[in-house]
Amino acid sequence: MPPPARAAVATGPGVPEPAVAARSSWAHVLHRLLHDPVAILSLALLAVVILGVFAGAPLAAHLLGHGPNDVFLHSVGDGLPAGPWTHVRNLDESYVHTDGTTLFVLGSDGYVGRDELLRLLYGGQTSLEVAVGARIIAMFLGTILGALGGYFAGWWTASCSAPSTSSWPSRSSWSPSRSEAAPAIGSPGSRSAACCSRG
Repeated sequence: MPPPARAAVATGPGVPEPAVAARSSWAHVLHRLLHDPVAILSLALLAVVILGVFAGAPLAAHLLGHGPNDVFLHSVGDGLPAGPWTHVRNLDESYVHTDGTTLFVLGSDGYVGRDELLRLLYGGQTSLEVAVGARIIAMFLGTILGALGGYFAGWWTASCSAPSTSSWPSRSSWSPSRSEAAPAIGSPGSRSAACCSRG
């Protein structure tokens, strides 16, 4: 069976070209994103992580009846932490064990006896907040510095191409909060953002 004939398209100097709808840059990015299975899978995993740490952490704490910093010394037996899916005796605010038990889904940590699952979820909150905050600060400072570098040039350009060196305090001497860690991490990263915005 012969293939169907295609409709003839008139061409020539006197024939106007067919109109083509312009596509914005954002529409082009969205089109490519929706047709990339790896990107869609990555976004889905990111959504699961964000939902798990910000919605799952308080929900799990409410259902289990204890927080990530509650100490259960009784869960540490023979110097070893409790294993996954272990029921341990409850306690009150004065660390006096009361009736009933509580469930440790992923066991306890170290020699203190805190819930490993809750500490993992709440630690994920801190990691995401610091990472996003640091990137926002880096982009904000980098855009300003890059605009100034593009206008004034000179030593601004040299600062962009100079090697980046930073000295970080040791872990034992510096324990930053979330509000301190984001600027400390984001400020050194603003140099690369400045070079990108300068062009």
